[in-house]
Amino acid sequence: MRSVMIDTERLLRSIRDLAALGQDQAGGNTRLAYTPPDTEARCWLLDQLAHSGFSVMVDALGDIFALEPGALPDASPLLSGSHIDTVPQGGKYDGALGVLVALEAIRSIMQADPYAGQRHPIALLVTGTEESSRFNLSCMASRLLTGDLDPAVIDSACDADGVTIREALAGAGLPVERLAELRRTPGWFREFIEVHIDQSFDLERAGVPLGVVTGIAAPVRLRVVLEGLAEHSGATPMPPRRDALAGAAEVILAVEHAARSRAERGAVGTVGVINAEPGSINTIPGRVTLGVDLRAAEAALLAELEQEVTQAVYEVASRRALTASIETLSRAVPVTIPEERLTRLEAACEATGAGSIRLVSRAAHDTMYLSQHGPVAMLFVRNPAGISHNPAEAARDEDIVLSARVLAACLLDSAHRP
Repeated sequence: MRSVMIDTERLLRSIRDLAALGQDQAGGNTRLAYTPPDTEARCWLLDQLAHSGFSVMVDALGDIFALEPGALPDASPLLSGSHIDTVPQGGKYDGALGVLVALEAIRSIMQADPYAGQRHPIALLVTGTEESSRFNLSCMASRLLTGDLDPAVIDSACDADGVTIREALAGAGLPVERLAELRRTPGWFREFIEVHIDQSFDLERAGVPLGVVTGIAAPVRLRVVLEGLAEHSGATPMPPRRDALAGAAEVILAVEHAARSRAERGAVGTVGVINAEPGSINTIPGRVTLGVDLRAAEAALLAELEQEVTQAVYEVASRRALTASIETLSRAVPVTIPEERLTRLEAACEATGAGSIRLVSRAAHDTMYLSQHGPVAMLFVRNPAGISHNPAEAARDEDIVLSARVLAACLLDSAHRP
């Protein structure tokens, strides 16, 4: 593969500049989708793209599609990118790293091999919102682009202040009149490669800078409701109680057991929401709602995990004289990245002298949904802190530069393939 020179100073400066937008005094970044800090960051990025001569289109969701100069607007390009929205008090690398590494890789290719119709064009894709922090919808933009999500959520879903997605889009100055044009058809890109910070210690422990992602674990999210009887906490003896919260405690432990017993196969399970009613210290909880998140990189394993949790819910309810219901909030399909995509990324790593290992992404990304419309790949960058969605997340400058060189080499190689 052909090596491409990267402007190291420009790349690292862009990371610092974007991190300054939405930054709090503690060093965290808060750019919730379509809030003023997020809009400011999008405008900053658009200025960068205009300065470099990209042909830019922004859709009604704030998705940025930036095509290198000379390419036709209806071309089916190679894509790379990620997102710039964040969780509350997040770090400066999640999402943003993938955007800025891709921007620098494409800029460098534009200088080394300007597009003149002799190869496939390359474009930057920045999704309008990936984090679920504001509207409780993860990867919302990529799911709407691919038709994985019902467009009705634009008017039905709202944030904690009751602002709907449509209202938020309008408030951010986005062209809501073009919402009907969002959905794309398969084949609108030739390949998508996303660079992302490692969200665990996998690469740090292995002592290598980069990770070639073999698959992406998909989440199944459930709302479990247990109903018993709200009674006086002092006047009601223990034997006849129908305590929904005590039952919920058993369900929580059952979720943990189901995941822990499959931990070596990569399964994880979390109960992140507990809502007990009526919420009085002297009343037995009569109704409890749990938010359950189950994840695995293999469809069969995910189904197995969900089945055990479902059985546990109904077994606990039956034994404790509770009624139970389970609602599926969302269901995604795990993604397995083909061997050919893995070996090409590894060849790019070898060509640039970057050490790498193969690993699974246990978190979902836009790549998971974009895979429904074309070939995808992912490259992870070592995170010495081993944590993400936190101001402490980190990446070494030299690893960031390596990821940009690898991405540029891989994109340029793909651009010259038939």
